[in-house]
Amino acid sequence: MTTREAPGKFIVANGIRQHYLEYGSGNRYLVVCHGITGGGETWQQKAEIMARKYHLIVPDLRGHGYSDKPEWGYSLVDYSRDLVALMAALGLQRPTFMGHSMGARIALHLGVHHPESIGCAIAIDPPVSGPGRRRYPTTLEMFRARRKDLEARGAQAVLEGNPNYTQEEAAARARYGLMMTENAHLESWFGFHLEDIYPLVPQLKVSTLFLYADNGVILEEEEQALARLNPAMETVRIANSSHAVPWDNWPAFYQAVDGFLERTAG
Repeated sequence: MTTREAPGKFIVANGIRQHYLEYGSGNRYLVVCHGITGGGETWQQKAEIMARKYHLIVPDLRGHGYSDKPEWGYSLVDYSRDLVALMAALGLQRPTFMGHSMGARIALHLGVHHPESIGCAIAIDPPVSGPGRRRYPTTLEMFRARRKDLEARGAQAVLEGNPNYTQEEAAARARYGLMMTENAHLESWFGFHLEDIYPLVPQLKVSTLFLYADNGVILEEEEQALARLNPAMETVRIANSSHAVPWDNWPAFYQAVDGFLERTAG
């Protein structure tokens, strides 16, 4: 469901037309990847702040926003191949890759399978469900009910769920939530339960920052288990935050991200 002109640029990479937004300038590149039902514009206000220091590329994943929406192909492998091709097509030399939620799962996958494409990874509150593990707390029925609520009430539904969004951010969340295709939604959600990210963590080949909310989708014992798998991975708990970490506690989030980048990316 696309109801307005695309706000960013397009490039064909990995055989699909990908839409992305660009903020800032210079060579300190940061690729920012949204989560399920999201899109590039949902990061706009935060990206504009970070662009004072970093050069941001914020794509719409396949099946989301203004990017192409193939009928199938929404695994971690599919998403990662798109993004590797996007970064290569834009001439980016191992940028930092930061992902939120499903985007964080993609960040971990890239850090293992495509370390030649990214300099370091930042994973923000990724779903840690997988085969034999605790199920993702948002069910398909809950997602579908949320979509109907977005159709009926738009940004107001978003704000009632989380008043920390600005009106503009809530409007973007509502708009992009309605633009994701059903097939993309189904395959991505099932991927949360079929693709296990635990084996990725000890295999990470790039410096990685793992951020999790004190009231997000990761339980404390799950965070501890992941930290034990890779003691070199930096782990930061963001207080007073839900799964929407950057929007709930921006100062703590930005302090953690900026400090990590200063230590690793220079």
